[in-house]
Formats: sequence, C-alpha cells, structure tokens
Amino acid sequence: MREKPEPPTLLTLEARDNVMLEVMKSYFELDHADMRREILSALDETVALLKQKDIDYLRLKSALTPQPGRRECAFVFDTLKISATWYGLRVFERLMPLLDIRSSHSIRTGDLLDGSVSQEWLHSQLNRRLRQARSLDFQHSTQFYLVYVNNLSDGMVERVHRGLSAWQAYSGFIDFTFQSRLKAYVSSMLPVLCIKHRKYAIGGHPDDVDATANENETGYPYEDFGLTLRSVPDSFFGLFLSYKIERPVWAGFEVDTEFALSAVHEIPSALEALPVRVEPRKYEYLRSNKGGTLKRLGMAGVSGNQVQSLIRAKLAANYIYNLRYLPEHDVSLFDMVVEHQPERGTPIRTVVGLEYRSPEEGLRLITLY
Repeated sequence: MREKPEPPTLLTLEARDNVMLEVMKSYFELDHADMRREILSALDETVALLKQKDIDYLRLKSALTPQPGRRECAFVFDTLKISATWYGLRVFERLMPLLDIRSSHSIRTGDLLDGSVSQEWLHSQLNRRLRQARSLDFQHSTQFYLVYVNNLSDGMVERVHRGLSAWQAYSGFIDFTFQSRLKAYVSSMLPVLCIKHRKYAIGGHPDDVDATANENETGYPYEDFGLTLRSVPDSFFGLFLSYKIERPVWAGFEVDTEFALSAVHEIPSALEALPVRVEPRKYEYLRSNKGGTLKRLGMAGVSGNQVQSLIRAKLAANYIYNLRYLPEHDVSLFDMVVEHQPERGTPIRTVVGLEYRSPEEGLRLITLY
C-alpha cells in the first residue's frame, strides 16, 4: 500500500531554476520512490518549522500559486534616478507602505538583464508594454530595477501605481498576468526577495544557521513597515516557498514536473506525452454547469474528444501546482493554469484540475474553475 504523505498538499515545488533535487538524484543514484521520500520529508520539516513560527503553510496558497482573477505586475524603477548604491532599499521603502497589511504576495526583484536578447528588443518591449508614469529615458536595460508582485487585485495595482507616480525614479508597471515572451524572459532572472503574508515577511536564511532562528538574510527593514520577520533554511525556502512565474516548459526543464509528480505518485511521467480523458458524464456536467468557462476558453460547442485534445495541447504550456494525494481514494491530483487568447479581447485564464493515474492511463479531467 502506498505510503501516506504528510502534509497532503504540496502547493509548489521549485525544481525549474533550482538544481538541488536534480543533483541529489544523480549523485546518490536515487529512484522515484527515494525522491518521493526525500521531497516529502523536506516538506514535512518546512511545514513544521513554519507552524512553530505561527504560519500555516496552506494559507500561503494565494502567494505561492497562480490566482485566476488576480494580476501579476512588475513595477519598474530607473536606478539612474536613485542617488544610492543600494537602490533596492530605496524602492522597498516606497513600495512596502502601499501593500495592504492583510494581503499575501510573493515578491521577486532584480535588474532587467540582457543575457539572451538584444537591447533593441528590450527597449521596444518597455515602450510597448510599460504603463508609463513618465517618459522613458532608455540607455541600457540594466538601469531598470523590477519588483514583481503576484496576487494583486485591480485596486491594489492602481493604489501602488498612484502611490509611486510622484517619485521620479518610478517608470511605471508592466502587467504580467498573461503569458508573453517578455514574461517568460524575466521569469528566470528575478530572485525571490520574500513572501509578504499578512503581517509576516518570510524569507530564507543560510542552512548552517539554526533552523528555528529568524535571520534577516536580505537586510531589508521589514519591521519598519509593521512586518514580523520569519525565516527558514534556504534549501527549504528555495524548494517550497518560491513562487514560479508562469512560462512554457522549456527543453531541458521537464524534470521540474517529474519531481513535482514524485511527491504524489510513485511513477511520474512527462505530462505532454500522456492522454487526457474527459468522461461522458464529466463532459455533460461541464456543458451544463461550466458553459461560460468553456465559451471563454474557446471550447463552446466542441465535443468531449476535442476538449481532451485542447487540454492536452496546453500541458507543455505551464507548470503544475497544488499537488495532493488522497489516500482514501488512492488519487493523485494537481492543478494547472490554461490560457486562451480570443481573436478579440482580453486573454482568459482558468484553472484545470486533473487526476494523474499512471503513464498508461494518463490524465483525467476533474474540473475547470
């Protein structure tokens, strides 16, 4: 009988830009069962540590997983207009008071580097996508410092934008709610600063520091803004508390999905190669109760087989999250975001709930929401 994992839900696993699990598996020659035990053991430790520090891991869901109906934005600052070497601190001092103390967000920060694209392309992207607070004085992309914040309501975005607009260093913001080449590009260059979860700022600390300690590795003055610092070892923070900006699964990064599935199933597999089943009763339920969602996704009027094909085509377009194993039913479940770009109008995002059965049986559609 399959061992029951604790806790039952893995909100997210960062094995996309974090090579720790890949190195561990290779060096110690671990199989899938070994990796499952290692991942769940580390998750247990992380959840227990957070509980000791008065934080419920599952309540971090809105900060760690994509939220349909919420926005993700990168607020952009011109560092040439900030007279301080530590310009990140000056930005932090302006931005943090504008975030609601009751809200939860993952915050990623970093400079707009040009490792694999041209300056001309980055300049054109800023001109086209930036909601400008003032005229853009572009000299080189690295002059711009980005603060990426998820789980934002429309009102939150406007509040931050208005609150920053009087500052000459603030250039404006880019809405990254939907997939784009620029979103995929910046996804690999912005490290996590912290999770702002209500009154707490959650970060990492060196692994050689006592796990029960709360150490401010970044040096930012969270307490000045009414936040209480909580930290966990960097290895735990990097794996389980790092929000992944959505992007297609790039070649060579498929192992991220494999490790995530290892946490809830004994035999993980490449999702894009699996069949998707939409049972007739499920299809009729969707037609009767989720007709609006099907229409928004461009699936209105299509057959059950076509729904299967459309979902399968999306499997390599994003990562999976909110993984859970239900031992009473022997069921492994996960969610992923599916986007649809209509010929006219705004793109649509919805969450697809899927059951992973086995490499042979594939995936079964549970719901759309």
